Amino acid sequence: MTSRRKVFTRLTLAILFFCALFVSVLSSSGVAAPDRHKDRCKQRCEERYDRRKWECKRLRGREKHRCEDEAKRERKDCKDGCR
Repeated sequence: MTSRRKVFTRLTLAILFFCALFVSVLSSSGVAAPDRHKDRCKQRCEERYDRRKWECKRLRGREKHRCEDEAKRERKDCKDGCR
């Protein structure tokens, strides 16, 4: 009778442990809640890129192309920082 009680107690504790572990992994990985910070960060990067691209419109020729390329690089760097 005592051994059955020990087995039951150990099994119950093991199940509770793995349930708690599963819940903590889900909450820490971001699966449980959407990451709004990342969305705001990307939106801020896009707004910055649009302003920079608009500033490039007043330039001509190669200067305009360099300015646009630099704006694209800055947007990529900004988005990489959002991750």
